[in-house]
Amino acid sequence: HAAVPSGAVLRSPFLFAFPVFSCRRLRAVFPAAKRKKTPQIFPPGLPPPKRGYNRRAGGKTTQKGNAAKNAQKGSIIMQEHNDTVSLLKECNSGCKSATNSMEQLQKYVNDPALDSILDRYIDRHAAIGEECHARLNAAGMSEEDPAPLPAAMAKMSIAMKMAVDPDTSHIADMLEDGCNMGVKSLAKYRNQYKNASEDAKKLTNELIGLETEMAKELLAFL
Repeated sequence: HAAVPSGAVLRSPFLFAFPVFSCRRLRAVFPAAKRKKTPQIFPPGLPPPKRGYNRRAGGKTTQKGNAAKNAQKGSIIMQEHNDTVSLLKECNSGCKSATNSMEQLQKYVNDPALDSILDRYIDRHAAIGEECHARLNAAGMSEEDPAPLPAAMAKMSIAMKMAVDPDTSHIADMLEDGCNMGVKSLAKYRNQYKNASEDAKKLTNELIGLETEMAKELLAFL
């Protein structure tokens, strides 16, 4: 090979066919294509979600999430409605049973003070029963009367007990037992239908307080 003189510039024959361009000039000749943004597709009729939106899935993930939330919310509302109706029915049935028992026993009462107490508590039980009836109607449900067979057996039991011992203390003892049984039953239903509305629970607590108050007043006649 011949020696290359000092200061000479090497040139290749290929440089004439493929001229050299700088990176800046290449960008000027071949500008980069602008990337198009994928449009966000939201489910029809629903507002765009703030978080958790899956753009690549075209909104399917969010739509499923909203459907699950709506289904869960509907289930909670239905459970609250069912528990409210059930609790109101139990309160209404308890008021009717208590009123019927007091009216049957009042026929055998000779003490004016006990007779006055029964008059007062019959009216108060009837008032709570009317409130239960009104709320059931507002919920689109009808009230239920106590079962005929237990009601007939209770009436027969009262008649038999009064035939044996119609004393005032015995009547007061029977009434107090009925109050205590009513308190236990109402407390059980209140715990069972825990998803009931606050109004239904408040009415149940009012009836429990009424039964407790009556039982205390009856202690004076034992």
